[in-house]
Amino acid sequence: MEAPLFFTFPPYTIPYQYVLVNSRHFSKGYAYVKKHYRFIRKVIIDSGVEIFRNKGVFDYPEGHIQRMIRNYDKVRQFVKETYLVCPDYPDDYYPRSLWISDKSPILRER
Repeated sequence: MEAPLFFTFPPYTIPYQYVLVNSRHFSKGYAYVKKHYRFIRKVIIDSGVEIFRNKGVFDYPEGHIQRMIRNYDKVRQFVKETYLVCPDYPDDYYPRSLWISDKSPILRER
C-alpha cells in the first residue's frame, strides 16, 4: 500500500515535494514553484472555491477556467506532474445557498 500524499502551500523558504497552489493567489504559488521546482514532485492547482465565502458571489469570475489553464501551462514548464481541481460550488460555506429547495438539487435562477 502506498503512503498518502499530502499537498499544501508551504512557507516560501521551505522546499516541499507536493504543492497546492490556489488559483486566486496564483502569483505566490508560481513564485514558489519557480524557486523550488527541482525539489517539487507534483503540483495541484486549486480552483479557489473560497470566493463563495462572500454571500454575494454565486459564480466564478468570467474567464476563470481559461485562467486556470494558462496557470497550468506556466507551472508545467517547471513541474510535469501538475493537476487542476475542477471548479466546484460548495455547500459548506452557506448550506443550500445554491439550491432551489430542500428537494431539488437544481441551481436557482440568478
